[in-house]
Amino acid sequence: MPNGLSQREPQTWRTFLGVSTLLNHRVEQQLKDRAGQSHPQYEVLARLANAPDGELRMTELAGVALTSKSGLSYQVTQLEKAGLVRRSSMP
Repeated sequence: MPNGLSQREPQTWRTFLGVSTLLNHRVEQQLKDRAGQSHPQYEVLARLANAPDGELRMTELAGVALTSKSGLSYQVTQLEKAGLVRRSSMP
């Protein structure tokens, strides 16, 4: 078997990938339907909601978010356009 996998492991991996894809799609769809946000946008809002005073530096947010820095910047811009977050300078 490739990469030292047992005979059963490739099928288990494919099954995991299928379930993971389905779960991610379902979560994304429910967030769009119920909250009007994408999964990354909802994550940003959840992280900010749990932050002291509801504020985080972008670098702190990037450190805990499940997205790239450029992806995070895009999501925050979209949330800002929707009036859900506000960027400000922090001392």
